[in-house]
Amino acid sequence: FWRSGWKRWAFFPAVTACWIALSPGPVSADPVRCTPALKFYCQNIHVSCAGRTRVPTQSFLFEDGLVTFENGDEWRVATTSDRGATILRLEASKDWIRIEADGRFSLRRYGRLVIMTRGVCDQVPEATR
Repeated sequence: FWRSGWKRWAFFPAVTACWIALSPGPVSADPVRCTPALKFYCQNIHVSCAGRTRVPTQSFLFEDGLVTFENGDEWRVATTSDRGATILRLEASKDWIRIEADGRFSLRRYGRLVIMTRGVCDQVPEATR
């Protein structure tokens, strides 16, 4: 239902506006599920997947200021906005997720290696919550 492009264009500007209005506090917009386009993290995704790692990517759910990854890891995040996108920053860390108004996302994690992934986010249908 939400995977078609035109519906994503209609949904994400409204959610982004809501997130911007509520920032920097906890976000109370509808939950959003994000799915990576890549199976493994890369050291750089700006052109293509440069420096492919063996670290698998994971889908995650963003709801009420909390990012929950499919393995159960959770990030309590602070939200800000930048040029129409919503930025989620893990508290006490440099890690971040950027969700564009059209639903595309990029994620960067800092550790021994700096790793990145990208993908798309969609609103979670109310029936599956």
